[in-house]
Amino acid sequence: MKRTLIIALTICGALLYCCLLTSAQPVEAYKVAILPFKINAAEDLTYLQEGILDMLTSRIAWEDKILVIEKDLCRKAYERYDGNIKEETARKIGHELGANYVLFGSITIFGNSASLDAKIVDLKGRRPAVTVYEYSRGMDGIIPKINEFATSINDKIFGRTEIKVASKPSASQTMQPQASQPSIVEMNPELMIPKEELYRDFSIIEQERTKRTLKGFIDTGEARKGNFWKSRTFSFQIMGMDVGDVDKDGNNEIVFITDEGKIWIYRYLKGTIVLVKEIKGKPYNNLISVDVADINNNGVDEIFISNLNKDLLSSFVLEWNGKEFVPIAEDMKWYLRVIKRPHRKPVLLGQKKGLEEPFMRGIYHLRWTGSGYEEAEVITSLAKADIYGFAYGDVNGDGVDDFLVLGEDDRLRLIAKGGSEQWRSDEYFGGSLSYVHGASTGEEADWSSRVTEESKRYLQPRILLCDLDGDETLEVLVIQNRSKISRIVRRYRYYGSGHIYSLSWDGLGLVENWKTRKISGYLPDFAIADMDNDGENELVVPVVTRIGASYIYKSRSTIISYDLKFQEIKPQGEKVIEKVG
Repeated sequence: MKRTLIIALTICGALLYCCLLTSAQPVEAYKVAILPFKINAAEDLTYLQEGILDMLTSRIAWEDKILVIEKDLCRKAYERYDGNIKEETARKIGHELGANYVLFGSITIFGNSASLDAKIVDLKGRRPAVTVYEYSRGMDGIIPKINEFATSINDKIFGRTEIKVASKPSASQTMQPQASQPSIVEMNPELMIPKEELYRDFSIIEQERTKRTLKGFIDTGEARKGNFWKSRTFSFQIMGMDVGDVDKDGNNEIVFITDEGKIWIYRYLKGTIVLVKEIKGKPYNNLISVDVADINNNGVDEIFISNLNKDLLSSFVLEWNGKEFVPIAEDMKWYLRVIKRPHRKPVLLGQKKGLEEPFMRGIYHLRWTGSGYEEAEVITSLAKADIYGFAYGDVNGDGVDDFLVLGEDDRLRLIAKGGSEQWRSDEYFGGSLSYVHGASTGEEADWSSRVTEESKRYLQPRILLCDLDGDETLEVLVIQNRSKISRIVRRYRYYGSGHIYSLSWDGLGLVENWKTRKISGYLPDFAIADMDNDGENELVVPVVTRIGASYIYKSRSTIISYDLKFQEIKPQGEKVIEKVG
């Protein structure tokens, strides 16, 4: 009996050891080769081919689990066959690249119609191929199908699903501050990226006069080290952000809003950011924008939130009362935006929602009355000017404030106070995933069905006016979200990278001073502020690195900042003198 028991225990122990040994072995990531899609069209649509590659790569890549083979290697293999890729050829390329899976396809455009034909195959034949074939009028119906194709691949082949476990707030909940337990951010903050591992592109624009420009930014390309910081990664989409001292402790906080309808307040501390407060909202809240400023002049910055409750404006303002963040204005029928300019107090602007249009004509200055914010004078009644993608100040140095407007066509315009257009950009700027939609009917049951692509009005990101180089002239800082698809297929929005530009008036128009290095991801907002409380301003930018897909996988966002350090540039051939500004 004892002998039998010993043998049984020995066998169990051996099996347990084998299981532990097997589980301890690292799981090798699947390798996926995404080949360029063949574009059959009368015109050159290389930009579309590149955009599809970028979109599929961002959707399928999965850290430590799915490795997408380098785009250049896939392109070289694709070009060896002149783009004539059938399944047999695709399999051959996949084996050459050491891939487990190979994805290939084509898009055909004929007249006003378009078709998509795409497939991903398992080179070892363990899983069935996933295919898509779609025909539509124009590209508007094709691009979303590519996104759905990527989602189907993640689900059917890689079993990649992320189920949301957080329950939705009940209908009786109101926008009230809620106490939060110590968060993962506080207990396990991610480390700051080491500066020695980060490199910037930087070059000198040749000029005949001394110029102060920014280290760590690019114009055309000489690589050099720069100051750069990155926060932990958040599992949601940041929709807007601002920086200010919202709890009157003498230190600035980072305030941002998310696609989940929450307000988060963080503080920079020893190389990371720690949670100060999480504020939850009503279940139907759609937080559009956030601004931070002391408009009521009581020494503490208010938090201004533009909010649509279903499709009715219900904006509000929060302020620290010494113990918690409480609303000092609620159910405001205004879109809100704070304008900050050098050597002038910040100004709160408001705009009404139209009956048929998302914005009523007219942008107003709002003043604190002691019990709330009320309309003062009209700032402008320009047609097609809404409160987002808007700023005003003496940009061209003539002593009169002008208006800067980012239009729906993503062109930046300088408009005189009388309404005449002084300048319009050739280049695209702005670009946003945030939107509002058309008229309210009061029919709550039909609300979600009325939010269609046709009814959406995409909002532009903020414009900042600054004097970073100290030359007493205003610089215009503006986001440029880059897309190879979105500005052609207007109903589909996807941005793979972006820049922040600084522009100044040269007598004929706004010209580039500098721009940031290319930032991978979508840039919803930015701020110039002393984020780390060291006495010097930083350029602070939230970056959305992945857009979630319903319950399949979550969005990802992070926050980065650049130190605003300057160097004087002498005319060519003279010594470069570095300064800290």
